[in-house]
Amino acid sequence: MTGFLRQLPHNVDAEMAVLGSLLINNRIAGSLTWLKEEHFVLADHQLIYRKVMSVIDEGRIADLVTMKELFTTEETLDQAGGVDYLIRLSECAAPRVNAVEYANLLVEMHQRREMISISERLTATGFKVNGVGAPQLLVEAINQLETLRALVPDDCVDDIEDGGAIAGKEFGVV
Repeated sequence: MTGFLRQLPHNVDAEMAVLGSLLINNRIAGSLTWLKEEHFVLADHQLIYRKVMSVIDEGRIADLVTMKELFTTEETLDQAGGVDYLIRLSECAAPRVNAVEYANLLVEMHQRREMISISERLTATGFKVNGVGAPQLLVEAINQLETLRALVPDDCVDDIEDGGAIAGKEFGVV
């Protein structure tokens, strides 16, 4: 029997659509104020998002021309995937409504990756045999679960405590 590796939750197409949308229409950034760099799974997408948002936050235009110039000046064009990749991203642009939905999906994928990471740390904590007693291990586990709790919007926690489900909530939209 051979083992297999499962991929962490992600959606590269959604990442590309969000980034393309920002490059084509900087005003979309106003609808994505809650989106963060760490919500993107790919390092080049994190870099592009960080730089695009930085340019927009400075009140400048972040489009193919200005971003190519910025990445070239900072010698990070290759890290961003090159000019052809920036063009490809712009071709993946989605309308504002779709970009917001895709960004919500990125947040959900990020939350799932964080849940998996914390679960793995909890499992490793449970296997510790280094003289640390079970009560201390439980305290460590509770602290890690609190980290996970911080990722859930308050209105979702209220719904869960009231017997509702978290499914279908838009995490980023206020």
